[in-house]
Amino acid sequence: MCGFVGSIYTKLDSNFIDLKDNAKKIHYRGPDDFGYIKKSISKSTYELAFNRLSIIDLSIQGHQPMSDNDNRITVVFNGEVYNFKEIKDELTKDGYSFSSNSDTEVIIYSYKKWGVDCVNRFNGMFAIAIFDDNTEMFYLLRDRIGIKPLYYFLSDTIVSFSSELKPLIGLVSTSDISTESISEYLLYGYNNENRTIFNGIKKVEPGKYIEINYSLTYTNIVSYWDVSDQSSLISIEDRDNHLEYLKNLLIESLRLRLIADVNVGIFLSSGIDSSLLTSILVNDLGVDIDTYTIGFLDKNYDESTQAKKIANYLGVRNTSKIFSEKYLSESFVDVLNLLDEPCADSSIFPTYLVSKVASEKSKVVLSADGADELFAGYTKYIKALKYTERYNIIKNIGRQIPNVLISECYRLSRHNKLAKLKEFSVSHSLIEQYDIITKGLSDYELNQFIDSNEWITNRKYEFYEISNSFLRNMLYYDFKTYLPNDILYKIDRATMFNSIEGRVPFLDHNIVEYAFSLDSGQKLSGNQGKLILRELLHSYLPDDLIRSDKKGFTLPIEKWCNTVLSEKFYDTLRSTTKIDVYFNSKNLIKLIDDYKYGNKKNDFNRLYRIFILKNWVLVNL
Repeated sequence: MCGFVGSIYTKLDSNFIDLKDNAKKIHYRGPDDFGYIKKSISKSTYELAFNRLSIIDLSIQGHQPMSDNDNRITVVFNGEVYNFKEIKDELTKDGYSFSSNSDTEVIIYSYKKWGVDCVNRFNGMFAIAIFDDNTEMFYLLRDRIGIKPLYYFLSDTIVSFSSELKPLIGLVSTSDISTESISEYLLYGYNNENRTIFNGIKKVEPGKYIEINYSLTYTNIVSYWDVSDQSSLISIEDRDNHLEYLKNLLIESLRLRLIADVNVGIFLSSGIDSSLLTSILVNDLGVDIDTYTIGFLDKNYDESTQAKKIANYLGVRNTSKIFSEKYLSESFVDVLNLLDEPCADSSIFPTYLVSKVASEKSKVVLSADGADELFAGYTKYIKALKYTERYNIIKNIGRQIPNVLISECYRLSRHNKLAKLKEFSVSHSLIEQYDIITKGLSDYELNQFIDSNEWITNRKYEFYEISNSFLRNMLYYDFKTYLPNDILYKIDRATMFNSIEGRVPFLDHNIVEYAFSLDSGQKLSGNQGKLILRELLHSYLPDDLIRSDKKGFTLPIEKWCNTVLSEKFYDTLRSTTKIDVYFNSKNLIKLIDDYKYGNKKNDFNRLYRIFILKNWVLVNL
């Protein structure tokens, strides 16, 4: 919906950047209106700047920052509280009066009535900053799943926070970039938990809020929700009732996410998830909705023809745009330059393109993200179950592999199976084994580029062991890591770059809690995942429109990096940057040369991650 930047300080640091100027860095998040306030209380001062994307209550009454009628409670808020009308009715009955139709004002008076515990009543996606001049406390709150981003910088004299990392970068130096952050990024393509690429800048984690007093002498992080706490199974006895239960949850989630004073559309691919959402919109909610699809001339990556057939069958409008390779490759670098922190998921690019297409007609768009993590849609879950069984048979052999053999194998081919088998053989949990199987590099390979021994040793996997089910633990691991830090990062940035709002119906917290209560057999069997979603979709679409071989939202990035983007790719990899001190330059140059001039094609993914990281440094530091 929007983007904000804020600070509270007892004195200004020498490197403090003008807040209004900083807010301009994320103007695209809210080009419809700008708001700013500055206020001093006791010995502290706070400033808030807000870029508004008008979605609900388009009038000036929805302007932010917004305060209560006493001008003592002030809020900036990015996102949506979808059930704000129900909460507003409850507050009205208790005597509270409202001057707008916005959900922001409902947040203010919810806080006045229930305090910070009001967050438990909100169904939505949100990053909220609440300043309470009465108690001289302020709060930074993030939604349960992590759909909306929220970053902060904390020192003895200032706290700054923002909807993106960009406005905070000037508050830290390159010395604040940590080996830990780079190591984690190279392994996964993103940073987990509260970490960013900088030691000095953190993320408010999903389902948590931070409370800080105005004098900056007290800070406390509170966890108000985690799906692992919702452990009881929903007592539905037969499969048909489960289907009906899930269907009703999806209907309600979609009903709430249609609430807007602007046009709402939906991304439609040929996949199960978006097809199911669109089918429910049409058949159960009677919505005449715009659907958006992109296609590519390379038929190995194109889904537009099948998506068009689904749209025609459902009787909805479909806007489909086919992109040439020339246009795609030329636009690719522009998208990379918009990233506020390194993220090596190349699917952000097609997501950006479909958002660009949607922005011509809709200001809000629905996306099917999250279904794979909830209902076991990725093939990696199937592979992990199989590989773990096989590896456990031979892991005693893995313990006997000498390091010199791993080193020689790496020197000859850099194939990581031996290194991963050695890691696997000394692992302590199934989740650690899952991580070894699915991460981009083995720890041995990582250490060829960066000294990361301390962080590798200190990784904690036991936090993700929430049940006796290996599949449930894998899903929880991805729900806490991959989903908020890759998938939701991607959908937020890709939509907001185009000044539209992305909403994710599968990630209504009621659906999340339900999904984690399901038995694993209702999600995955044999070589097929998302069983319950597939079965539900069969009640809407004929078999020939339900594909089991979805291509995925990918592009031929490796091909481009060796053809039309090769100059950019290799120049960036070899460039001198402010983070080169963290790398073993000799090994990196060898990796680049071996890949470019040799035949070690399995090296591309690790080179691509380094390329993204170096490009980010060149653009932002």
